[in-house]
Amino acid sequence: MAKALITLLIFVSAALQAATVGFVAPAEGATIGGSEVEIKVAFTTTAEKPITKLEVFLDGDFITERPWESAESKGECSFTWDTLRTTNGPHKVDIQVLSKDEYLATGSLTVTVVNKVPDMTPPTIVIVSPKEGEAVSGTITIVVEVSDDGPTEPFVSIYIDGSLRAVKNHGPYTCEWDTTTGGDRSYTIRAIAVDEAGNKAEAKPVKPIVRNPKKQVPIMERDYRP
Repeated sequence: MAKALITLLIFVSAALQAATVGFVAPAEGATIGGSEVEIKVAFTTTAEKPITKLEVFLDGDFITERPWESAESKGECSFTWDTLRTTNGPHKVDIQVLSKDEYLATGSLTVTVVNKVPDMTPPTIVIVSPKEGEAVSGTITIVVEVSDDGPTEPFVSIYIDGSLRAVKNHGPYTCEWDTTTGGDRSYTIRAIAVDEAGNKAEAKPVKPIVRNPKKQVPIMERDYRP
């Protein structure tokens, strides 16, 4: 995220013994975003009305304040605004300056917050073939269906009895399995999908049963004649 800098200058009218507040940057209606939007404040005032505290309001709600242990007539301070915790759209920032408990002035600025909304939704993944308890033999195709709301297709890993057999980063999500390389028994097939945002989902495992035809061993004929 780009780091936005808001610099606030407080100008003091000696004649009125009060401060005037003006935002220098960003411009009115500027677009900002990120977790570290820095607000930097520079102030000047008279000895009769020294600034002892600065208060920040966002959309009318009090957010934070910066008090000084001793009254200051000139100085700087800064604080950050985590816009990731703020909804996207226009927001109004108000800055108030006080001398002890006496209100001096308020400055206002409207900015637009634009942050990418984080993807918190995991993919949907289902093993469609083979089915639970299905008898299989020979070389079969494991078929997995995946859907996700992200801009790119998820990564899918396919396992048989805990052994990784295939990794695909796009559809079709399939894997060829030669069932003759193992014995006749039940096997567990698992599939896991991970999207671009790191959200992970695992399909409900299926347990097909391998049943390959037995190989016929030819019987040798022997001649038992004397």
